Amino acid sequence: MSAVVSAATVLKRPVFFLLMLLLLSGKAVDAATDRQSDNQSVEHAASQSSVTSEITESETDSETDSENSAPSVQNLLQVSRFAASTETFSQAISFLQKVCESGNDANNIAVPPLPAQWLKVNAGIGDSKTQASDDVSDLIRRGRSVGKQFLWQSAITDVIRLEIYTAGPQLFYVLQVGETYPALQLRMRGDCSLFSARRIDYRIDDELAGHGRVSGDTSARLTADAIATLDSEGNLLEANALANISNNPQVLNPVIPSLDELAADSVGSDSTDNEYENVVAVALIDSGVNYTLPAINRALLRDDSGALAGYDYRDDDALPFDANPRGSSFEIQRHGTQTASVLIREAPQARIAPFRYPEGNMQRMRDLVDHIDELGIILVGMPLGGNEVEQWQEFEQAAREHPH
Repeated sequence: MSAVVSAATVLKRPVFFLLMLLLLSGKAVDAATDRQSDNQSVEHAASQSSVTSEITESETDSETDSENSAPSVQNLLQVSRFAASTETFSQAISFLQKVCESGNDANNIAVPPLPAQWLKVNAGIGDSKTQASDDVSDLIRRGRSVGKQFLWQSAITDVIRLEIYTAGPQLFYVLQVGETYPALQLRMRGDCSLFSARRIDYRIDDELAGHGRVSGDTSARLTADAIATLDSEGNLLEANALANISNNPQVLNPVIPSLDELAADSVGSDSTDNEYENVVAVALIDSGVNYTLPAINRALLRDDSGALAGYDYRDDDALPFDANPRGSSFEIQRHGTQTASVLIREAPQARIAPFRYPEGNMQRMRDLVDHIDELGIILVGMPLGGNEVEQWQEFEQAAREHPH
């Protein structure tokens, strides 16, 4: 019997089960709670094939968009295809190699021209004749200049960025394609050897994802699907060749497994609804959870229809998956899965409603608190922190309006 619990039947009284561990521990129940299933890599590869066909079929429609309008989903999917092409990768490697060979002084380096087809002619940020950046500025990290950054406006995506900086004794050259929707990032060491190459693939997030709760915009949109780590030829690296990830590509926003899939995953499990006399609803405000893991999935709070009780207030969709970018969209942490696993271990009667906090738009914390109140949940775990008081004022005010 699966551990699917209706929000309507869960007791709404607090039970003390060491929630403070959420604030003190970052350890997972076991190594399995921070892994992706191998099947996801296969499914991702299949979805990329589907995306390519969707782009081809919709290119005619995208041509009707005016130059001054916001990019359509089809336009943005073309960015994903551009970043995934072997020609683009080869050109990017060649460009970064030339940058590296031109010198190791970020203040006096002669940046070579980008491929002409990458740029938007007469856009004001790129020179249409030489493809040389005329937007150059100091690169500031933690209040001090560590190097230089160069920007170009692209005909394919919005911005192409080159950063040349030092990190400790090491010099790095970093080329990134895409700003609003980052698609490709190459990092080269000072000795001109490739340090890392990553690509973000995208998919269409349709109405089944239940997005637009905050913005009201439920039209089709683009969502980051996975981060692929590549070798020097642009091919997918084997996961066992990587020290810090267990699967390649790393999924970013997968569909929540259905109840049937959950039941199949629960075969042979000792965890059942009958195991505990009372279960308790807990709202977890964090970076989301990895709900593809059976141990996490069995502990989720669902409504009477089987839908997950929770929401992603960062992406404004109903897929609060744990993929928290840190420093770069190409590098993620999975903090929420770790804290959820501690909660499950210490309080197996808990049923979690995961809420991905709205980093970058903390005004949405009011909507998040209202949402928790709508569900009737009064026990909340929020293992978060920050040093900017104004970011938390909206949450504080909303919480005071719901004192129970």
